[in-house]
Amino acid sequence: MPIFDMSSGTNILPGQSVRVVGRPKHGAFRPNRLIIDGTPADWIVNDIQIGGRSQLGEGGDVPGEMFSNTVADSFVSFDACQADEDFTLLVTFVGSSESGAPFVCGFLGTSTDTVNRPGDRVILPMSSGVNIWPGQSARVAGRPTHGAFRPDRLIIGGTPSDWIVHGIQIGGRSQFSQPGDIPGKMFATTVVDSFVSFDACQVDEDFVVSVTFAGSSEAGEPFICAVLGTAV
Repeated sequence: MPIFDMSSGTNILPGQSVRVVGRPKHGAFRPNRLIIDGTPADWIVNDIQIGGRSQLGEGGDVPGEMFSNTVADSFVSFDACQADEDFTLLVTFVGSSESGAPFVCGFLGTSTDTVNRPGDRVILPMSSGVNIWPGQSARVAGRPTHGAFRPDRLIIGGTPSDWIVHGIQIGGRSQFSQPGDIPGKMFATTVVDSFVSFDACQVDEDFVVSVTFAGSSEAGEPFICAVLGTAV
């Protein structure tokens, strides 16, 4: 299994975004796992592109924690990256170090030019984009743009325990067995066996997460979340 490494080479300051670009040198390469070095929680992944094509289910941000080497089943089906195509990561440093940190990551993959097919793993970003105030509720919606998919894991970045999840809906259909609230820490990257059987989400249906920020930060926090699933 080939390894494709990518790094910013310099420190990225807090709040600063960077575009990290690489290109395979030994023929077509199909990535299937991204691993961020250091503290993955210090990063927000704004987009992953191959040859200019976004690899996310729709535009949006996903938490860097989902690309930690400790996250089980974090394999994703990316497009094949040809020898003449750029592999691009757009990331933002959100860590506390005033001097910032370098972005260092690696991709595991296979030497192939296979295209995506049913059963492949996909990512749907689900992020608010703005801070949610203490006690404030938000309805965060996403819609797959690359075909129907069946979600099977929701991952909340940052401090999952700062969030209360009131509901998850697909096409207006509740995914809870009954109305009620559940703790956000149920969707932390460290939770074992956090896979859930959701309905399939069609390209004309919204995936909606309703949450309330219950953290102590007076300025609030953005809700950074992503859904892993399989193409159908």
